[in-house]
Formats: sequence, structure tokens, C-alpha cells
Amino acid sequence: TGSAATPGVSAYGEMYINANITTLVLTTQNAWVLVNTNWAAGNNNGFTADAGSGNLTCGATSIYHLTSQISYENPTAATFQFGIFKNGTLVDNLINKEIAGTTNESSVSISGLLSLSSGDVIELKARFISVIGSDITVAYADLALSAISGEQGATGYTGYTGPSGAGTQGATGYTGYTGPIGYTGYTGSGNSDPNPLMVQIFS
Repeated sequence: TGSAATPGVSAYGEMYINANITTLVLTTQNAWVLVNTNWAAGNNNGFTADAGSGNLTCGATSIYHLTSQISYENPTAATFQFGIFKNGTLVDNLINKEIAGTTNESSVSISGLLSLSSGDVIELKARFISVIGSDITVAYADLALSAISGEQGATGYTGYTGPSGAGTQGATGYTGYTGPIGYTGYTGSGNSDPNPLMVQIFS
């Protein structure tokens, strides 16, 4: 699979062809052929560019905006087409219109949104449509993808607990005043004779 993206940063991938003179052989009408002539890895975060095989491998699941600019030459007036493939299957919304070739350099572009999962492989392929075929030379090309939104980064580590404060304990507060003593209740008016029964017998 592709390399993991830097946490919190949108993933992107790129490879390009610069001043290529190697011919891409197209032998069968309507048969897609991988464009694999002298790619170089560009800026990548979350993607792995295999320049020798001509593909980009995604390492971060997301929705991507893909763009590709292609400049090519062919010696006949054959009609050509370029398309983007994901895991060997043509992506329907990432194919250019049929372009009639000329003996001069022609340019085409492809752009659109593409949903990718980690491990998906992206390639650029070409084919000729007309009955009369021709090989082409892709002199310049760029294949780039950029995530619409980055993956959420991992939660950071919890910081260390700071040391306890070193201040001295404050002084004890003053003791409050003692409240006044309550009034003593009145003494009852009952008989205080310790032998009341004897007094009744001998009276």
C-alpha cells in the first residue's frame, strides 16, 4: 500500500514526465495501453509513486481531486483518448474526449473527483479510436491528486502534571468571642418539706 499521510495534513500524490522521447506503442484499436514512459516521482504525502511502473498507490482513504495534463506527438491523423484507471478499471468521469491527432504536439487535460481507499492504484492509459492507428510520444505529462479534506490527526499525548505549589500554610484565624451566659430560670413555689406525709398524720 501507499505510505501513510502525515497526521492532520491533507494527502497528495504526484508523478510527471518531462521531455520524454520514448515512443508509446499502440497496436490494437480501442485497446488501452499503460503510459509508462519515463515517469518521475513528484511531491507525495500519503502516496507512493512507482515511476518505473507508471502508477501511484494511495495510502490515505479520502475524496481526491485529480488533474492530469498530457502533451504528446504522433505522425498521423489518428484519433486518440486518455483515461484514468483505478485498480485496473477505467474511471468513467476521468476520460478526455476523442482527440484527432496531428503531426504537431497536441495537449489534453483530465480533471475530476475520485474516491480512494488505502491501497488503491492509479494509472494513466491511452488508446487510439480511429481505424488507422499510430504510436505516440508522450513528451510531457503530470498526474496529481490532492485530498479534499485531510484525515484527522491522532490525539496528542496528555501533558505531565505540574508540581504542587511551594507556598507556606497561612496563619490560623482568631477564635471568636464567647457569647453571654443565658438568664437563670425562676425557682418553683412547691412544698420543700422532706417528710410531707408525716406532717399530715400528727397534725
